[in-house]
Amino acid sequence: MAKNTSESDETDKYRADDCTEPADQFEKGTPGDLNGTEDAVRIYRAAPGEFVCAWREDDQHVVRLMGTEPGQDWTRAYPAQRTHVFPGEKMWTIPDNWEHQLTIRGADSRAWDLYHIPKSGVDVKILKTDNVHPADAWVQVKTVGELKVEWVGSWHWENTKAAVETAREIHGAHSPVVDSIEQLKKLSYRVEQEYDAAVTPHAKEGLFDCLGPGRMMDGWTFDNWRVGWTESLEEVLLEVLDGTRETRKAVQEILIKEDVVSVYPEVRPSIISEGLPDDYRIRSLIQAGCSPSEAVDYLIARSDSPHDVTQAEWADERRVSQPTVSDNIRAAEATLEK
Repeated sequence: MAKNTSESDETDKYRADDCTEPADQFEKGTPGDLNGTEDAVRIYRAAPGEFVCAWREDDQHVVRLMGTEPGQDWTRAYPAQRTHVFPGEKMWTIPDNWEHQLTIRGADSRAWDLYHIPKSGVDVKILKTDNVHPADAWVQVKTVGELKVEWVGSWHWENTKAAVETAREIHGAHSPVVDSIEQLKKLSYRVEQEYDAAVTPHAKEGLFDCLGPGRMMDGWTFDNWRVGWTESLEEVLLEVLDGTRETRKAVQEILIKEDVVSVYPEVRPSIISEGLPDDYRIRSLIQAGCSPSEAVDYLIARSDSPHDVTQAEWADERRVSQPTVSDNIRAAEATLEK
């Protein structure tokens, strides 16, 4: 959609206005035109002659869709940068100012990309699809919030009996090592809390370092560390157990040997959304192409709005007709669907 830029309006710099341009208004229009060029933003091919491609022109991403159904031959221009996006919004390209964080590949053809938007400081989860018709080859904003990587595993307390038996064989039936392992099981809830506190604050940085360039994961959990997190386990034992360093070291070795705990902790990245302020939501809707009135009516009076107000009640407050509010909500929904 063509963008109307206003130097005095920060939001309008990123706004997509409703406009579909004929293909001959732009310099390119097929994947072949874009192969090997720096301007290429996206190339998606389906059956022969069916595709989505996108390229940069000035401060826009120009998108060309070619399908076989009526209305599936169009070229549109969208802002090349976005600072605010709305959960559920569908997009044809990833804005240039977004920073890639992670790619997670699912068991089917779906994949998710996690991005950071520096200017607004939010993280975004994007759903990607493959092997679909070009008209359905958009990406969708699933969640907007903060990227966190957290420990999601657990200790295997069912293996404590084997650990105690091993400790008795090595150190004697009444040794401090045996007592310490039995004490850990009694304090299992606290132990896991301490382990979470030792792992989670470092999990994001550790995951990024371990994955390296590209940062791609198969599935949503990860435990394939190059080096075990023994220091985190040492922190837990020091916090929970009394006794000597030698005793804690012996306990640690047995816990690992008998698989009571893994020093390769299982972690999971996720975008945590604790509620976006209305000013962020309004700006995201306007940047998507909604008018201010459409954005406000959609936020306040749509059917799943958290605000406890009907469309008729909101229309009375706005001093407009109820059909006007309904039309604005439908227009906003259509804009987010693109």
